[in-house]
Amino acid sequence: MKNLHLFAPLPQLREFSLLEELGKNPFVSQRDLAIRTGIALGATNTCLRRMAERRWIQVRNINGRQREYYLTEGGIWEKERLVSKMVSRAIEHYVWIKGLMRGKLLEIQNAGIKRIVFYGVSDEMEIAYMTSQQLNLELVGIIEDGGGVSPKEIFGFKLTPVENINTLEPEGILLTSFSRIEERMNQLEKYIETSSLKIVSL
Repeated sequence: MKNLHLFAPLPQLREFSLLEELGKNPFVSQRDLAIRTGIALGATNTCLRRMAERRWIQVRNINGRQREYYLTEGGIWEKERLVSKMVSRAIEHYVWIKGLMRGKLLEIQNAGIKRIVFYGVSDEMEIAYMTSQQLNLELVGIIEDGGGVSPKEIFGFKLTPVENINTLEPEGILLTSFSRIEERMNQLEKYIETSSLKIVSL
């Protein structure tokens, strides 16, 4: 369920996260809820009050300082509705990313390029890899910034530090992450040895 959180609007994410945690443990304190969900304590309190008003949860006082939070039938239904909505949004996001990646890879292929590398380990890169298998392109390596490179392999490729990009002899580079695009472009300008190398960013 964790990845689905990426595609949910903030209010829905908060509501789902709290409902999920309360479903696991109705005796949890607001402070622990805030820590577990990453929601500020004040926002946690506000969300709990709102959910109680909507009758998604039932609050029982144990003593002056401790409370129990139970999901009602309405809360269970709402949690399932939020899951369904986040799954739908995740699918829409995937379809959009896949279309974007296909367009970028076709741009590279139509330029007569065959040997490419991916720059940037991310969920988007995984979609780019699956899409590239349907085109006349050869992935020759995956590069990442030196500080983020570990000895692990991805898709059978050992991660290559960006400073060693020329050893892969690529004809084109696809930036496969939405993060730090300008910084990554600057890194490539620093290390690539040929001006004919085609670089395509998202």
